[in-house]
Amino acid sequence: MGLLDRTHWVQFELSNMCNLAWWHKECPVHLEMASPYRFKDPRHLPAEIVYRTLDELPGLAYEGAVYFNHYSEATVDPRLSEFIRYARKRLPGNTIEFTTNGVFLSRQLALELRDAGLTGLHVTLYGSQEDRNATQERVDRDIVPLFAPGTTGILSWGLDDRLCEYDKPAYQESQGNCYAPYSTIVITRDAEWALCCRDWRRTVTFGSLREHTLEELLAMPEPQEARRRLSVGEREIYDVCMHCKSAITPG
Repeated sequence: MGLLDRTHWVQFELSNMCNLAWWHKECPVHLEMASPYRFKDPRHLPAEIVYRTLDELPGLAYEGAVYFNHYSEATVDPRLSEFIRYARKRLPGNTIEFTTNGVFLSRQLALELRDAGLTGLHVTLYGSQEDRNATQERVDRDIVPLFAPGTTGILSWGLDDRLCEYDKPAYQESQGNCYAPYSTIVITRDAEWALCCRDWRRTVTFGSLREHTLEELLAMPEPQEARRRLSVGEREIYDVCMHCKSAITPG
């Protein structure tokens, strides 16, 4: 079996920047902001890490999606179009997408990203019901028709209680098998391979792409062990997993 045979998403967290983080106090990125207008410690994933990783994926026979966000807003990054264009060049048959709050998503930007190679995108709904209705109408009218049917639209995700994830009592019994380290490779703005989205404090990482290639990290003992044990429900391997009731499925 190949190192990425069970992987469905390679996610690039381009920065810690989000234009709505100041407003969403339930979002982990909110904690990094000094004010509504400035981040305490702005961080950007180096472009060379993105390009080098995209160069590796064909050799690893990767067939999953390339995703350009995690705890960040992709449309605030001026490099986005070039990253998408390069991903399409290196992975001509793969899905390339991201999720956005839609504030900066104009029809013109969507066209630019589509022409660069974007397969589709998803828009989350925030704000009052009036704001949500307006976003829904705008996306359905201006954005959805630009992409293939079923690839673009509204996500109903809401902000949850993950800020309290580490303060919850540890479960005494396993909450089930979890395939997070298999399913998604999260490359953080600090160029590290992170365990999953629930571990927003990055208490578990599997090494740095500044020091190793992705293939080297995938072959290391710790992620191999994490994949094996979590996939059979052995959540005691990490403290954060003992407090988590989520379970990422094989796909």
